Amino acid sequence: MKAYRSFIIALMAIGLVGCGGGGGNSLTGGGAGSGAATVATITVTASASSVASDGSTASTVTATAVNASNVAVSGVSVSFSASAGGTLTVTQGTTDTNGVATASLKSSTATAGSAITVTATAGSVSGKVAVNVVDAQHVLSLKVDGPQIPSDGSRVATVTAFLKDANNNALPNVAITFRSSSGVVVVTKGTTDSNGLATATVSAGSDPQNRRITVTGSAPSSADATVGVDVIGSSLSITGPETLVLGNDGSLTVALKDSSGHGIPGQSVTVSSGNGNAVFPATVTTDLNGLGSIVLHANNVGIDSITASALGLTANRAVTVSSQSFNMTDPSNGSFVALNTSQAVTANWLSAGAPVVGQTVTFTTTRGTFDRTSTVTDSSGAATVHLSSTNAGPAIISASGSGVAAQTVVDFVATTPSQISVQAAPSAVVTGGSSVVTAIVRDAQNNLVESQVVDFVLTDSTGGTISVASSMTDAQGQAQTTYTAGQSTSGANGVQVRATVRGTAVTGQVLLTVGGQTVYLSLGTGNTIDAPNAATYSITYVVFAVDSRGAPVAGAPIDLKVLPVSYAKGSRVWSVGSSAYLTAVSTLPGAASCANEDVDFTGTYSLTKDYNGNNVLDPGSVAVVSPSSGATGADGSLLVTVAYPKDHAYYVTVRLVATTAVTGTQSSSSSTFLLPYAAADFSQQSVQPPGPVSPYGTATVCSNPN
Repeated sequence: MKAYRSFIIALMAIGLVGCGGGGGNSLTGGGAGSGAATVATITVTASASSVASDGSTASTVTATAVNASNVAVSGVSVSFSASAGGTLTVTQGTTDTNGVATASLKSSTATAGSAITVTATAGSVSGKVAVNVVDAQHVLSLKVDGPQIPSDGSRVATVTAFLKDANNNALPNVAITFRSSSGVVVVTKGTTDSNGLATATVSAGSDPQNRRITVTGSAPSSADATVGVDVIGSSLSITGPETLVLGNDGSLTVALKDSSGHGIPGQSVTVSSGNGNAVFPATVTTDLNGLGSIVLHANNVGIDSITASALGLTANRAVTVSSQSFNMTDPSNGSFVALNTSQAVTANWLSAGAPVVGQTVTFTTTRGTFDRTSTVTDSSGAATVHLSSTNAGPAIISASGSGVAAQTVVDFVATTPSQISVQAAPSAVVTGGSSVVTAIVRDAQNNLVESQVVDFVLTDSTGGTISVASSMTDAQGQAQTTYTAGQSTSGANGVQVRATVRGTAVTGQVLLTVGGQTVYLSLGTGNTIDAPNAATYSITYVVFAVDSRGAPVAGAPIDLKVLPVSYAKGSRVWSVGSSAYLTAVSTLPGAASCANEDVDFTGTYSLTKDYNGNNVLDPGSVAVVSPSSGATGADGSLLVTVAYPKDHAYYVTVRLVATTAVTGTQSSSSSTFLLPYAAADFSQQSVQPPGPVSPYGTATVCSNPN
């Protein structure tokens, strides 16, 4: 009986050990350890004091069981539990010979900044350790498809960001922020894809300076990453005479260009002399062609180094200043020389006051033609050639010999007027208003004629006046007077100003209109597109002029113009669903359009307006309005036609503007529209429509002309 009781007690003890601890996130090692009753202490440690909130990192939790004598207890079953947000995986549930049991801890739902408590239990004895939860540490890197980009902004570099976690797994759907130290960054893919990649492009922008652009990428839970892109290609040069005679002046030209060879305007260039010769001005601003002119005065003998600096660039020019006397004596600096006449050009060469005889002198000019380009000095030290020009404008004449050089500047002028054009701005004025009348005088070769007296004669029944009856043409061949209208109105083109070059039969005229009542304008069109020939579309617009009561105004002078607004890149594509060619499929982001480059609508080309650098102003004046001026009929209307090439339809947006000048105000109306096409030209798949590809190319950015 006593033996039976002992057996029952033993079974109960085994049952108690097998029950273990419960509740929470707990895991128990397999096998019942008979040593649990002898465990006095369990010490719990963690291999890492923190784990990532996204579960990408783990910490090994170690439980060490010892008895009262601090001796490791083996064969003991240890259960592990974690507080909310933690996930445990038991790697060794029964203590080994060192009394050690282990588990692995990761975060499942715990947030950064919290802590997960892990408890290890053997029988009634337990121990704990706290593991902090931190933000996941992602790794961001950047690379670029090319280390260099041109300074003219014509090409971009693509920057690719790669985001991965601590285990090198690609992280998708994470927003990446790009920024740069200069230039222009355009984000092309701001959220990582399934490969953990995001992209952006970087260009030089409007800054042509050679430099390094640092692109920085940022992502949550990651240190910033950077990559460098070098802007290259801008250059600075300085040209001018290699030699100067002491006391003489020489013209130097600095040229600042971008990577495509286009001039960089509006930049300050500092110029200095290493030998103390005078430089004027010491700082010059480049013109529209990237050029700047300076004068070097030779006041110190020896070899001088002229240094120009701009945009971090430096250029040098060696100039030898000679003690010899070498001067241009004819023509004098600033002289006027008539076109098609032979002008003697003489250089005089002395050394120590004595003529230098029998030495070769070479002549060059920026305009005109010499009878010969070199000659030898005579007994007086003079060398003479002859120069003439068929076109007007300034010329820099240079002469040089062995170790000496000199320059002079003349202005070739046209002297025989043969044509005159007369313009009025505006051509329609209010009663009491004014208009500037400009006469431009040219010769038979279209050269501007300077210093000619132009006589103006006014024919006007409204009582108007002109400010001067005669004026002399300037260097641009222009003479001006101002017409001031009287207090009564004229008919359409009822005022005439005639301009005549005095002493000649060269004459021209301009017509003006004086308006005198309040007029309101409106523009409209129908739904018909005409095709006057195989290459042209035309649409008809009507202009209505009404007074403040809504009554038609007959005889109202109307001026019209068509201005470019924008243009698109892309091509035509056939739509099966529509059974027609779609209008224009833009290759620009978001089907955007490119802005008109001729921002001031003057039609005058300049590099600052030529955004895409193709030496023309896009889209250009592709549409014309006819007539460009006229007067309303009895019903207050004027019909006009807007014509344009078929292949530009739906690629160009224009604005039709109608204006009339009236008392107290100038009334105008405008209509902005995309040039339409005729549906019949786009409804047959087998017949290619006009303009299958945009006249402005298919590039994805407006700065690229292709």
